Amino acid sequence: MKILKLRAENFLSWRELELDFPEPLSVLIGRNGTGKSSILDAFRVALTGTCRGVARKDAADLATWGSGKPWSVEIAVEHNKTVRTIRRTASTLNTIGEDGTRFRFTEEEIAQHIAERKVLDACLDVTRALDMTPDERKALIFRLARIELTDDALAKAGLDDPDVRAAALDNDWRKAERIAAERKRAHNNHAESIRPSPPQDRPLANGTTLSSVSDATLDASRRTIASLKVREGELVSTIAAARAGASATIDAFRTEFARLTKDLAGIDTANAEAARAELKKTIDSAIRVGTEAQKNVDAKRAAENAANKVAEEAQRAHNALVAAARTHECPVCQLEHEAPDKPSPDAIRAAAESLDRAKASATAAAKAAADAWGDVENASKTIRAAEAEDRRHAEPIVRASELRRQMKAVEARIAKAEADAKAGDPKPMEEELATTRERIGRGEALVLEVEQYRNAAKTFEAQTAAAKAARTAAESCERQERLCRPDGLQETLLAPVLEPVRKSLARWAPLLAPYSVRLTDSATVLVTGPSGEACVSLLSGSERWRVSLALSDALAQLSGLRFLALDETTLLDAGNRDALVKSLRMVAGDYDQVVIVGVLGDRAPKQAPAGSGIRVYMVGDGKVTPVAGANA
Repeated sequence: MKILKLRAENFLSWRELELDFPEPLSVLIGRNGTGKSSILDAFRVALTGTCRGVARKDAADLATWGSGKPWSVEIAVEHNKTVRTIRRTASTLNTIGEDGTRFRFTEEEIAQHIAERKVLDACLDVTRALDMTPDERKALIFRLARIELTDDALAKAGLDDPDVRAAALDNDWRKAERIAAERKRAHNNHAESIRPSPPQDRPLANGTTLSSVSDATLDASRRTIASLKVREGELVSTIAAARAGASATIDAFRTEFARLTKDLAGIDTANAEAARAELKKTIDSAIRVGTEAQKNVDAKRAAENAANKVAEEAQRAHNALVAAARTHECPVCQLEHEAPDKPSPDAIRAAAESLDRAKASATAAAKAAADAWGDVENASKTIRAAEAEDRRHAEPIVRASELRRQMKAVEARIAKAEADAKAGDPKPMEEELATTRERIGRGEALVLEVEQYRNAAKTFEAQTAAAKAARTAAESCERQERLCRPDGLQETLLAPVLEPVRKSLARWAPLLAPYSVRLTDSATVLVTGPSGEACVSLLSGSERWRVSLALSDALAQLSGLRFLALDETTLLDAGNRDALVKSLRMVAGDYDQVVIVGVLGDRAPKQAPAGSGIRVYMVGDGKVTPVAGANA
């Protein structure tokens, strides 16, 4: 990045400022309070929206004291061979086109087209690089190195939990580690809450144990118990019959048989059967009469059809004679004339009489057919009435048949009761019943105990498997937790990226002497001095400035920004300032632009020789002017 031009109005100590930066290295020299740092603040506010720790919401406070006017800063920036003019006020951010048109610009577009905020902070103020936490520094290096983390790659690396991967993809490794740790605790707690209790096995009377009872043995036991229960029911019925008294049972059966016999005797089936026989004859006779009547109907209807045809023929003949007797219009004289073959009135009258006789004959035939159909309907009525009567006479016959069936069943029960009575004393059956029930009880108890043992064994296996699964899940989460720590997967991914960063730090060794600076795989800055490792927070201002400058250089190179702004060089003594100049000469070729702010000493500054790429400016009296000399 290279800042080509700066224009500011009512900004900090500058009511109006316009300055060009044609050379790669610009040095601003002036006494304290002349506004040198305000020029770098103008760079910062144009690119980041704030400076000097002022919050963006209070950015209006950056206006020149007493001016009463809002401030504005405008810079022309060249980056990646593209020049953009950026204009910022306390409330707006725009780019300005070649024709002066202003377009809305956003912080996201600055990050996209120039550099992200943390890189700009570090390169516009070198003290900011050391203020980052290792996690912030590591996340920034990840982004600058464009390390592409994909869901599949993280899964293959061992991050099985999708939520852990999602946090890692957002570059929030602390959240990923926390999720893995929380789920590890949850799985461990779940595993601890499962306390499997093994089933209690015991030996059986036949020398086996509950656990050794096979499915076939258990099924055989169930079938034996079912058979014993059937025998139990038979014994209970037999003993109950014996205790109630066989004779009483037989008498009761015989009483029932007598009642059925009496009911059967009260049914007159003979008359019913005789009546049904007579009704059958009636039905057969009616069927014959109906058949004959139907034949007569068919004959009458045939005669009716023949008479109708004769009447139709007589009608046509009569119509023809009547039509022939009519006069007709002559086509020659247009007068009415009689037909030459006009029939005589006698012929017409004879035809009319013949038609009347044919109609009378057809009417008589239709009446005869209707009378014959009445005979058919009478025969049908007779059949229906006889069938209804037959059904009424069939009811006692059906009732008698049912009583005979019940009598046969009672006779069979009498015979069985008499056979049971001959069996004698029920005591042996009672002894057998007691033995049967004892065997049933032992068998059911054994089957129940085996089933309970098996259920307990299944529960134990399921609980053991669940506890094992929970421990396995906890181990997986613990592995993922380790991978998410700074010394885990991040370190593995970051290690190759840190090499160029370490090389950048190494080239600042003359400026950092007598200290050496190293960046660990977790992006922690380690400073080692003559007395050993030094705490960064205890370094002097000069030491912190030099260490932070080395880090800013690494970030400027890694990001491709290739820009540095060096302020507060007064923190350096004369020896360190010489080392700074030597280091800058060594790295100058890696930068598009370096801007340095220095304090005017006792000697007047000199302009750099032509072609050196350096321009020296004097700041004072409210203006900035190039120092007279070779480049003036």
